[in-house]
Amino acid sequence: MRKVFGLFFTFVALANAFGQAKQPLPTIAYSSGSTVVIIAGSGKPIKTFKLPAPAGEFSVAPDQRTIAVVSPHDKKYGGKMSLFTVATGKLVPIPSQAIDKDAGADEVYSEPQFSPDGKKLLFVTHSQAEGDIIDGAGPLAILDLRTLQSKPLQPTLHIDVGSDFLSHPRWDPAGHQVLLNIENTLAIVDLTTNLIRRLDRDVVQNFLDRAVGIGWIGNNCVLYETSSARTSNDATYSVLNMKTGKHFPAEKLLGLDKEKLHGFVSFSFPFVVVKKDDRFTLLANDKTGPLNLPASAVIQLIPPAEAATIPEECK
Repeated sequence: MRKVFGLFFTFVALANAFGQAKQPLPTIAYSSGSTVVIIAGSGKPIKTFKLPAPAGEFSVAPDQRTIAVVSPHDKKYGGKMSLFTVATGKLVPIPSQAIDKDAGADEVYSEPQFSPDGKKLLFVTHSQAEGDIIDGAGPLAILDLRTLQSKPLQPTLHIDVGSDFLSHPRWDPAGHQVLLNIENTLAIVDLTTNLIRRLDRDVVQNFLDRAVGIGWIGNNCVLYETSSARTSNDATYSVLNMKTGKHFPAEKLLGLDKEKLHGFVSFSFPFVVVKKDDRFTLLANDKTGPLNLPASAVIQLIPPAEAATIPEECK
């Protein structure tokens, strides 16, 4: 109960701080062990789900009736995935068949994410949990929640020659496009045409050695991180408008400088959750509020029912 009250007072303070901008607070879901907890914007606990098995990565469906759960897979590429149904309290293994037939029972999964309408589940496949990361790279796949049938988004996704390691898939708010990382660059997959649009140096002029996609701002802009090396601390954060090809410093649209954005773990415009020194913080409009959560918690920001006002730069 002490942790719950701590969250309540944290969110009351946040509500007062963010109230000036009249922006509804997001809902936050987090997992710890075999429990998934959903907290309201006021800080009041909404629901607590006791799962039959420990949860690693997870995604809560928009209607909060189902939760996609990946088993804990510390230092591995993925784990086995299941669908938890609140009404029955049961976990059903998904997908029913391996996406990569050659991988068979060795196939594992990561980064599940429900579509905005809750009808589909996007996830990354890996032909193996350990070993060479490129050899283990599989395609993105989509599960139809009505039929529980899965299919690869494309048989293979290639930018250059050979396989590419995929990560960080993010649905756009309309559910028509997916932002993802392919090796050290970004790409957009159009789900209606199954075509890939690469966002490389020709479009984003300040790409350095690597780029990491963070999320969408409306249906036209993406927030991304770039740096000169994987281990460097010189990361910068920018927003790209894909219609115009223009990009802006994240600070201009989010009101947050790059030092505050370091350590991001979840994003839903205009809110960001970062983790530093095993402590979580909710950020928005240059306001901050600590989150009294377990250090091992996995976080999902759930946007409020009232959509955020999209900045003019992203329309």
